[in-house]
Amino acid sequence: MELKEHSVQVRGVKLRVFDTGDVGESTSRPVLLFLHGMRDAAASLFSIAAPFADRYRIVLPELRGHGSSDYPSAY
Repeated sequence: MELKEHSVQVRGVKLRVFDTGDVGESTSRPVLLFLHGMRDAAASLFSIAAPFADRYRIVLPELRGHGSSDYPSAY
């Protein structure tokens, strides 16, 4: 599974996202979104997501304050 890393801004907070497609890509494959748990990061889900990559577009965001995503300024 080849993952591309990029970031998105959500309400001024930069979030790291891993994705098997191109940003803004229109595809016939349905999207499968994986969300990690508290005190974790997207990397913990790479091996779990890999078997689905041939049928789905995989999206693995790192939630705010986790992994390499920013913390919101209010915290």
